[in-house]
Amino acid sequence: MYEQLCVDISGISFAKKVMKRTLIAGLGGGLDVVNASLLYFLLENFLPNQLQLLLGSVRPLCCEAFCQSSTSDETFVWQHKPSSIVIQPTPSLSNFKFQSNLFAQSHSPSRYAETQLSSLLHLPIYYFSRQERLLQDQQHIPEKVRKQQLGQAFDSLHLDLPIFVDGGGDSLVVKPQDANQGSETTNPFEGGDAFLMDCIFNFSRQDAIQAVISVGLDVNPQEFQNNLDLLQQESIDGYFGKVNMRTLEIHLQSQTKHPMGQMLIEHILKPIQKQMKEQHGKDLLDQFLQKYFALCESILVLTPQDLQNQDSNKKYLSHTATVTYHALKGNFGIRRSFVPWEPILNKDTNERGVDVKEEHCWMYFVSVNAVESLKYKFQSTK
Repeated sequence: MYEQLCVDISGISFAKKVMKRTLIAGLGGGLDVVNASLLYFLLENFLPNQLQLLLGSVRPLCCEAFCQSSTSDETFVWQHKPSSIVIQPTPSLSNFKFQSNLFAQSHSPSRYAETQLSSLLHLPIYYFSRQERLLQDQQHIPEKVRKQQLGQAFDSLHLDLPIFVDGGGDSLVVKPQDANQGSETTNPFEGGDAFLMDCIFNFSRQDAIQAVISVGLDVNPQEFQNNLDLLQQESIDGYFGKVNMRTLEIHLQSQTKHPMGQMLIEHILKPIQKQMKEQHGKDLLDQFLQKYFALCESILVLTPQDLQNQDSNKKYLSHTATVTYHALKGNFGIRRSFVPWEPILNKDTNERGVDVKEEHCWMYFVSVNAVESLKYKFQSTK
């Protein structure tokens, strides 16, 4: 099933251009690649012959940190093999060679699930990294240039529609007061997500789309909504709509004039909306969610038993992915994610957990460039 995804659609026109390659990539640390798989499964199920889908992961961690090899800001693909996971460079970036399973040998399974995910799905996962450990002769390279190198890695894949998925919402922290207790930092320009958003910002000839789910875990919900209001202003035009991933209720920002926003709406969201009104819509919804649930139940720590058997079962801790799973299951109310930074609900009893809400089901779509522009605007008005 998963081997049949790459379909040549060179003859189909999308918003005045051919949409050949669509990247759905998790953004930042943690298990955003699992959050990205949710959107990947949606598009795979509802638009099976219209997009060439790529699943990816974008992290600030360099390949050197887990492959014991020097590398620069480049793109690598985890390719599923019958007996092992092989990390290999893309053909256009073939300067580095890695032995199979180096990744799995050098990291505990608690935070890096890409190899396991690739094996479960029988899919390659494209990994984008930056170089944190500079070689002696590279110490002079400015940070700006290294960020541009990551942008060049995106360009090397010749993407038509890049979508980066963030769980929690801290990618939309554009001013200090947007942060909450789950945010990595109150500084909009610090932290893994912020670094990567800046890398993606104007990385090529086009913009990119940022998708955010489980809003409120890593951002103040009211400030998030205030930022969406700003993005909807005609002069900014950076908000494209939202989708309830549990019911596929879709709210569109149809008046957008943003080319990538129009492409997303006209050729992805509207066709899904149309199919949901047809007789087979509910079946497609159920199929897509069951794929996602099965993946989460195979890969996430969801119960105390999973936590105890974490090493033997190779399950992974994730605050945002676990909350998203429970929300889409309809498991609202207090649920455990088991991460070390899980909120304390009762200081006397040290009870931990998170209040899973209907709001965590919604995925919002915005322009990366517009979000980054807001950050710089607020910085300049200090």
